[in-house]
Amino acid sequence: MNRTPGTSPFRYPNDWNEASLAEVATIVTGRTPVTSDPGNFGRDVLFVTPGDIGKTKYLLNSERRLSFRGAAQSRTIPTNSVLFVCIGSTIGKLGLSTRTVSFNQQINGLVCKPGFSPEYLYYALSLVAPAVKQKASEQAVPLLNKRDFSKIKLYFPSFDEQCAISQCLSDVDTLIDALDKLIAKKRNIKHGAMQVLLTRKTRLPGFNGEWTTKRLGDVAAMSSGGTPPSKVKEYYGGNIKWASIADMTGSGKYLSRTEVNLSNAGLNNSAAVLYKAPIILYAMYASLGEVSICQEEVSSSQAILGIAPNEQIDLEFLYYLLVAYKPTVKSLGQQGTQSNLNKGMVQRFEFSVPSNKNEQRAIASVLADMDAEIDALVAQKEKTALIKTGMMQELLTGRTRLL
Repeated sequence: MNRTPGTSPFRYPNDWNEASLAEVATIVTGRTPVTSDPGNFGRDVLFVTPGDIGKTKYLLNSERRLSFRGAAQSRTIPTNSVLFVCIGSTIGKLGLSTRTVSFNQQINGLVCKPGFSPEYLYYALSLVAPAVKQKASEQAVPLLNKRDFSKIKLYFPSFDEQCAISQCLSDVDTLIDALDKLIAKKRNIKHGAMQVLLTRKTRLPGFNGEWTTKRLGDVAAMSSGGTPPSKVKEYYGGNIKWASIADMTGSGKYLSRTEVNLSNAGLNNSAAVLYKAPIILYAMYASLGEVSICQEEVSSSQAILGIAPNEQIDLEFLYYLLVAYKPTVKSLGQQGTQSNLNKGMVQRFEFSVPSNKNEQRAIASVLADMDAEIDALVAQKEKTALIKTGMMQELLTGRTRLL
């Protein structure tokens, strides 16, 4: 290993050494066995493709298996090796193997040489992966060939410090993974609560009144939006929020901002409608059944219905009814170039609703509390991920030392 001035944007400690990937690891490019031979496939060895990498730090599983014969035609690497996607749109994704695996030709495997920690190599490559991907994407087909890949240079402290840094970052990853599992668990609990509370299989204490079947068109007014001509600049850039389905899918329960705003001229010279707040926004195209609540005046594209409940139904209760109905609505879309709904179809949706509006509010409150708990956990996870990013910048460049 040697040290080449000017090869990195970071300033590394003098006792850290620069080394290429070829110097620190044996690099193996994957290969796919003959697919026409069924004898190459079985239950013996995991066969990894880019879609299996990057979901978590550790590569725990794959949907594909090879026989030992198929694995011999492929390429294998042992437990605790690094996998790096070098071809395609997911270039730069990494993972650590938890067992011996085979992999295809879009992936390079790195088996660390003595004196180098696989976990440290994983984190160090994670730090430079965005720059590697950007450079590779300058080509028509994103590609990082083995020769160029092997020349990538990283900085390495002593083996003991590599291990200390890896352990510190691994502890944060463990916390993020635990939060992911807790979020998934809370979402499953909420899903179960919706199934029993919105179908009166379970009644909240103090409520025993009747439920009646209602058509959505009988308990809510609704209208779709419109889109001003995009070439007329004067129609855009004003103070009127204009919601798209992309805004809804990115917002969660409450939509508070939109990527695009209309001017008064844009609103007046199109089919766009200014919905009074609060309003339920409901997607009729593409992401069928996506639902959001907007607590401010808002307009929308024609792909969205604005639904305003009347006095018979609580707005938040209706929101949860529509969320629960989403799996069903997927099968109702008219088939064309893409599935879609229309206002008439949505008006004909039928739901069982408590006659007592206080029961509606109580059910909505229970589910809203669950949403708030999930949102807090998601925020905690996002904050932890940001902390980890900062820690990587500090620890992997030697600005903060552990030893």
